[in-house]
Amino acid sequence: MNLIDFKKVRSHFKSLFEKSSIPGVEFDEIASRVLNINRLDLFSVITISRKQLKTILKCAKKRLKHVPISSIFNYSYFYGRKFFVNNNVLTPRFDTEIVVNKALDYINYNSKVLDIFSGSGCIGITINLETKASVVCSDISKKSCKVIKKNAKQLSANVNVVCSNLFDKIVGKFDVIVANPPYIESNEISSLEPEVKYYDPILALDGGKDGLNFYKTLAQNIKNYLYPSGILVMEIGYNQAECVKKIFNGVFNLVECYCDLDELPRVIICKNLKGD
Repeated sequence: MNLIDFKKVRSHFKSLFEKSSIPGVEFDEIASRVLNINRLDLFSVITISRKQLKTILKCAKKRLKHVPISSIFNYSYFYGRKFFVNNNVLTPRFDTEIVVNKALDYINYNSKVLDIFSGSGCIGITINLETKASVVCSDISKKSCKVIKKNAKQLSANVNVVCSNLFDKIVGKFDVIVANPPYIESNEISSLEPEVKYYDPILALDGGKDGLNFYKTLAQNIKNYLYPSGILVMEIGYNQAECVKKIFNGVFNLVECYCDLDELPRVIICKNLKGD
């Protein structure tokens, strides 16, 4: 078996990636996935087989054409777990882990939780696995619901999956509702990076003319599905904090905003429903 000098391959492709404005570390991510090793262990890899090289080259060339890594391998990591993804669901983002962190402050094994706009199910499934709470994952897309069920099975999560247009098929009330709704303004979709606009479903991105359509709908309906003492936790766009807070100030007595690791507004938490 002829072995290939991996360090030369790595150096060559990291340079190509950076010339294409793709972080060189993404080549390391590709190589580590193909070799099935931790990314830090790449430093100790001296040679690879021709078969391994062929697979790495195939994947690296796709990435250079702006195919996201999650689409190349059909999985992404969220909260330390491996989630199946495809073009029918939004790829889980690291920023969304902040939503889970904040939601977990209000959830225990007795809680009833609704994860609406569930997508891959990463939020609801993670909450169930972390707390054993009763979780409903809901999405309008039947294809998305299939992905949620697949991830729940693979990760041994116990969640109820409901295919529903917002609250149409949701029954009962919840202690915590978690939402990561589409929040990109419609006219901004075409200007998004190729990895997003060509590979994430538009249904999971487009929040209407002002990006706020689904927050407004949530505010109009939330009293019917959240206990008076319940909590609403939502992801928002980095520039939407004041607009979203204004929408929910009329519904809740307390509306708080929290930032992500880049100090950008990312999570809105609403508490204490106002009476009619």
